Amino acid sequence: MTNIYNERYFVEDEMLYAGSGAFNTTLKAADAVDAGSGLVKLPIAADIIDVGSWVYITGTTNYNGTRLVEAISTGFIHVAETYTAETFTTADLVTPTLYPQCVFELIGFEMNIGTAPTTSENLTVTKDAGDGSDYDVVYLTQDMSGVTDLVKVWGKPLRCNADDKIVFAWTNTDSRTYGLKIIYRRMQ
Repeated sequence: MTNIYNERYFVEDEMLYAGSGAFNTTLKAADAVDAGSGLVKLPIAADIIDVGSWVYITGTTNYNGTRLVEAISTGFIHVAETYTAETFTTADLVTPTLYPQCVFELIGFEMNIGTAPTTSENLTVTKDAGDGSDYDVVYLTQDMSGVTDLVKVWGKPLRCNADDKIVFAWTNTDSRTYGLKIIYRRMQ
């Protein structure tokens, strides 16, 4: 994340996510491993996430939340956390989700795909509202076939509450290598 202070003293941040597979994956049904130096190895179902990516993990007992992928080894992502023994299930999700846990505005995002996908599949950007599913909103649906660069900046930033999450989803059947930069402004 890069902190940029604008003229009104709000903090603008960037969240990065990169890889070569589906945006959403799961942890493997295996144990967390103490990697030493304050890092924990989490068993990932597919080696599709790059170092430096921010992921949102749900379904675990000890490792939920937004995490920076500090390192990768075959079958594992390494995150900064105090080690606590835990065996994961395949229901534990790892997703590119913006969840700063404060009032924020979604400004936009940039996405680059190394080689244009040929499969017609949608990228969706959805607000998972903290107030409940009655308030969920799909901000964008975009067919990604033939796309190598996608830049979306909303004319007016999309205001979100502290318990709202912005979820990015794309199946990426063609396993194209991508980089996603999400730009947002923290309001507190």
